[in-house]
Amino acid sequence: FSVPFHPYYSIKDLAGFALLLAGLVGMTFTFASLTADPLQWQPINKMKTPAVIKPEWYFLYAYAILRSIPHKAGGVFTMFAAIAGIAVFPMISSNENFQSMKACPPARLMFVIWVANFMFLTVIGAQEPTGGWVLAGQFGTILHLSALVMIPMIKADWEFYLFMTAQLDEEESVV
Repeated sequence: FSVPFHPYYSIKDLAGFALLLAGLVGMTFTFASLTADPLQWQPINKMKTPAVIKPEWYFLYAYAILRSIPHKAGGVFTMFAAIAGIAVFPMISSNENFQSMKACPPARLMFVIWVANFMFLTVIGAQEPTGGWVLAGQFGTILHLSALVMIPMIKADWEFYLFMTAQLDEEESVV
């Protein structure tokens, strides 16, 4: 004997969701300054952009890449190359001749490094562009772009290695 899922658990989940949503809306309307940017409360100067201005959190990695190149056009090109690399990355791995990264430990390790670097660039993008942060952003940008190029190459080399070892094993078993 079991209790059916739909009417009981669905109503309980909807009630919990409504309670959490009401709490969030109440907090936002009552304490609006908790979630607002502190720059909103400063008087504006139309002639100068504040040094601490930054984009939303989901654009911070691209902002770090943009700031790591001193030349404006180069920074914009590099930022778009990084975004295009992320967009093209799944299509490169969808070739039917390639296996997933689950079967390729070196590419999986490089992907973990790339994800950690992505988070690193997000943190760098939130900092003010001074000395060490700019240098760290340049290092992260180089690692980001090189990882996007290296992962498919590592996968291809790994598959070639597996193919060659399978050929050698096959030749040894014949002899």
